[in-house]
Amino acid sequence: MSAPSPFIVCGMPRCRTAWMAEFLSTPGRRCPHEPTVGWSSMTDLWRFLEAPGACASDASLTWLWRDILAFRPDTRIVVMLRHPADVRQSAIRAGIPLPEQDGLVAMFGEARRLLEAPSRFHVVSAPFASLDGFSNLRSIYSHCLGVDPPFGHIRALSARNIQADIPAKLAEGMANLAGWERLMARRSVATTGWGNDR
Repeated sequence: MSAPSPFIVCGMPRCRTAWMAEFLSTPGRRCPHEPTVGWSSMTDLWRFLEAPGACASDASLTWLWRDILAFRPDTRIVVMLRHPADVRQSAIRAGIPLPEQDGLVAMFGEARRLLEAPSRFHVVSAPFASLDGFSNLRSIYSHCLGVDPPFGHIRALSARNIQADIPAKLAEGMANLAGWERLMARRSVATTGWGNDR
């Protein structure tokens, strides 16, 4: 039996990515939340994509979508969309320091460009406001995993408030800031024309 295609949930932060990681985990395939927090080179991305059943829910993967699709064009992607101003307000309420508004606007633009990737790729949009709908969550699950969610799965998970350990994630990210900056400096620019090839 061939290995399943990778899948990622990316887009904007403060879009329930921790909840999505749990929602999209199965007994034989755990979906990690924010694995990029410890990455320091493109080799980390290649190793991630080469692993059998690779999957993750991580807004930072938004910056790497071109490399992901160039290396694994079969990757199934869910793009979580939320307006930068709403993301910033949500972060403030949670006590999370975020970069300047321009950084969020740039990330939002990158998420929108991902949605313009050529139609041969498996990319779907998931606006934040739609995440309470049963049919929308069912579509995300089947897009990523190729099957419908188990009976009662959406109802059971919807009742749970799943949050990341924000202080721990921030500390880990700050400790690896130089490594992340090195990775970002080595991203591919060979596919920046994508979006005009639909």
